[in-house]
Amino acid sequence: MPARRRRYLVIGLAGSLLCSALPAVAWDDAGQRQSAQPRPATFWSALRLTERHSADAWDTLRRGFALSHETDNPRVAHWLEWYREHPHHVELIAEQARPWLHWVTQRLTANHLPTEIALLPFIESGYDPTATNPGGATGLWQFMPATGDAMGLSRTAWYDGRRDVVAATDAAMRYLRQLADRWYGGDLLLALAAYNAGAGTVNAARDAAANRGEPIDYWHLRLPNETMNYIPRLLALAEVIDKPQTAMSRCRRSPTARRSSR
Repeated sequence: MPARRRRYLVIGLAGSLLCSALPAVAWDDAGQRQSAQPRPATFWSALRLTERHSADAWDTLRRGFALSHETDNPRVAHWLEWYREHPHHVELIAEQARPWLHWVTQRLTANHLPTEIALLPFIESGYDPTATNPGGATGLWQFMPATGDAMGLSRTAWYDGRRDVVAATDAAMRYLRQLADRWYGGDLLLALAAYNAGAGTVNAARDAAANRGEPIDYWHLRLPNETMNYIPRLLALAEVIDKPQTAMSRCRRSPTARRSSR
């Protein structure tokens, strides 16, 4: 059979298979659909695909929570109150997080890290992979250029690894683990503080606390204001997502009590 004829035959068979899978549709003179007449059962219409429902992203996130949310700490209570007063803030970022949250949670679980860390981009970037800070940080995890370079996130005229969600997420996990293991004996709160302020800043604050005879854990350090709020904000957000009703009711106190906690 000539090649052209075989090609026409294949196209004709494909067309007939496609048509046999679709219902016949009648159209009136104006081009409007009148009705759909059912066709006899075909292979395609008889095929039954089993739907596989994935676990809810928020349930998966909650199951991996492992940090103490410190809800009795006044600094955390302040942010619990803020979230209660700004519910649409969480809703907005949760919508932006939808393409990535479940995947980021799975990566954290696979690397044996608390899934509260999946909420860090809520604070860092609003879960926007293109977010850019005037100070130079960019991407979902807001890597500075030097830190991104150190973690292997290449930058060219056409590509910035800090905006590559897959590459940057793996880099963020490595960086947090590196900070925790190198400087803080595995303490993730101190590692998170160093992620925000830099290890040099956190280590200097620990030395100053030790010289004052005070504990050198995160809660007793004197750090830049942004870092002082960074972890309480994260933990409060995790508590809101973990136990929304309890977290919100815990904050319904008098204005005097709220002021005294700050």
